[in-house]
Amino acid sequence: RVDRRQRQMCIRDSTYTGNLNITNAVQLTAAEDIVDSSADGPKMTITGNVYIDADEIGTKEAANILRIQAILDKLKVVSGNVSLVGIDTAMTASELLYVTGGLEVEGSSSMGLPKLNTVDGAVELNLYGDLSYPLLGTATGGVTLSGAVASITTVDLSGLTSGVVTLSLIHI
Repeated sequence: RVDRRQRQMCIRDSTYTGNLNITNAVQLTAAEDIVDSSADGPKMTITGNVYIDADEIGTKEAANILRIQAILDKLKVVSGNVSLVGIDTAMTASELLYVTGGLEVEGSSSMGLPKLNTVDGAVELNLYGDLSYPLLGTATGGVTLSGAVASITTVDLSGLTSGVVTLSLIHI
């Protein structure tokens, strides 16, 4: 007889086919039905686009930011585009390795992507603080850093071997 914990240990990864959108409290609750964000929950492959707006009514409250963070921690591969906007509190997608489309991250804080290795499309980062992505080796569509000059303290794209970095900074 296999109990729930043993079954979870056997299922290391899971796949969801469809878009994962979080722009309000109802979509956040639905996303929690799709992504098991518990400690034992599997890492996820999303076959579709991921769109998270953490700065809307129903998502920007502190408790909901923690719920969004728990979902981000389970994303491993996205076969589509990823757009994370309203990142006004430091967040991390700790398991995200690969995005087949583009990656756009915008907000007034930092976004940790410690395992991100490959983005087949373009990477657009409009963030504040330290932008440290040393494992990002491929960004086929290039990497664009934008925002206010004073908002970015350091940039580490030392592992980038494929893709061009473009700066689109505003002097204030």
